[in-house]
Formats: sequence, C-alpha cells, structure tokens
Amino acid sequence: MKRTCRLLFVLLSCIGLSGVLSLRADGFRNPPPGADGLGRAGVIIAQSADASAVFYNPANLALLQKNSLEAAVSIAHSQLDYSRPGYSVSSENDWQMLPNFFVAVPTQAGGNKFTLGLGVTTPFGQGTDWPRDSFVKYNAPYSAQMSLINVNPSVAFHVAEPLLLGVGGGCVLVAPEIQAVISLGNGFWQSTVA
Repeated sequence: MKRTCRLLFVLLSCIGLSGVLSLRADGFRNPPPGADGLGRAGVIIAQSADASAVFYNPANLALLQKNSLEAAVSIAHSQLDYSRPGYSVSSENDWQMLPNFFVAVPTQAGGNKFTLGLGVTTPFGQGTDWPRDSFVKYNAPYSAQMSLINVNPSVAFHVAEPLLLGVGGGCVLVAPEIQAVISLGNGFWQSTVA
C-alpha cells in the first residue's frame, strides 16, 4: 500500500512539474513583430498577408502581388522593485526599444514567379539595470543586457495551385553584456563581460 502511494505521488509530481518545465525562458521573448502579428497575438503562422511573412511563414510571400515594406517598433517597459525592512530599490533604464523590419519583392525570372524577402527582427532580448550602489552589486550583476537580432533572408515560389513553397535561412547575432562587482578578497573591482 505504501509503495503504491509513493508511486502515485511520484507520478503525479512528474505530471505536475512537466507543465512548469515547459515554461522555459519565455519571459525574455519580445512581443510578436509587426502590427499584424501583434494584433492577432502571434497567431498568424498559417496566414500572413504582408512582408512579415518572412518571420511567420515564408511560403506566404508567394501570395504578394506587389512590393511590401514594413517597419515596426515596439516599446517595452519592465520595472523591477525590491524591498525589505528599511531598504527598497527599483531598477533603472526600464524602457526598451524593439525594432523590426521586413521587405518582400515579387519578381520574375525565366518565366518563373518568385518572391524574395528579408526580415530583421528582435525576438528575444531586453535587460535589467540596478543602481550601482544597491544591494545587488555584491550579490549579482547590477547590469545585465541581452540583445538578439535575427536576420532572415527568404524566397517563396507558387509551385502549383494551391501549393506554395517557402525557404528561408537565419543568422542570429547575440550580444550579452553583464556588469558586476567581483571581490578579490582585498577590495572590490568592477568587471564587464561582453
């Protein structure tokens, strides 16, 4: 009986924790790029009718009849507050600008119609800065930033009705920066890791 209860407890714990483990680091994900993606809460993978298809589904570029250019800037605000009896501190530089850019050009060569696309997005990123004289400087980095830029070239073909084919590549540029105070035993030294 005890063994069955333990087995049931372990099984239920594993099932319960599986939902928590699937969260991953989505807190660093930026909002969906483009007005269409933001307006539909990112649920436009199957159908997007503008140049942002480069990001969502490159095959949809083949549906475009004319050149398409889209620039989108999202503004994010992330403020953190910490308090304990007799002490409180708030993060600094809480506003972040998140630019996205898309272009799609339908063209024809040798009787074949295809569409070229390019997307430059910021799908993950942001950061946190604490005052340099706060409690954080001896316990954790007082500044942590992560910039991630995703460059997506794409090409799409209208193979046959209703078949569309899209192929895209990606180049991800990541620039993390961490600033912390490190103790060497005889004093504190500021260090920057980039």
